[in-house]
Amino acid sequence: MLSDLFKNFKEKSFFIAFQKRKIRERKNLNVLYERINDFIPGYYGNKGYEIIYEHILSFGIDTIEFDGDKCDLINEVLIPEISVYLIMNDLSVDYELAIKIREHSAEYGSTYFTGDEDKTYGSSKFDAFMESYKIKTPINID
Repeated sequence: MLSDLFKNFKEKSFFIAFQKRKIRERKNLNVLYERINDFIPGYYGNKGYEIIYEHILSFGIDTIEFDGDKCDLINEVLIPEISVYLIMNDLSVDYELAIKIREHSAEYGSTYFTGDEDKTYGSSKFDAFMESYKIKTPINID
């Protein structure tokens, strides 16, 4: 599934929406704070986010042909798309329903699958996790 996604991510609705956002929208902390549930992989929460992120990196982020910021690509396209596939598999639902479930269950996931100290991107636990992958994730600022 990841191999196919890495080759065809530009056809996915998450990528199309990603391309419509200007860089200032993708990097502005106030906008990101308002969009926090867009980055949560549904009911899997922050713990699911970490597991999916680690799996993407171990699979080989360098195999993805993309000229922009690969961290943004992971957060805004790959993690949401993978979480939709997982929801489809877990609940035996179609793609469109899985997208809705991911959106509607993000708040639940961020509440129940994380510690109280780790509910935002600015938490020390989450920052430490992201910092541990800084070297592994090639970043190109577009």
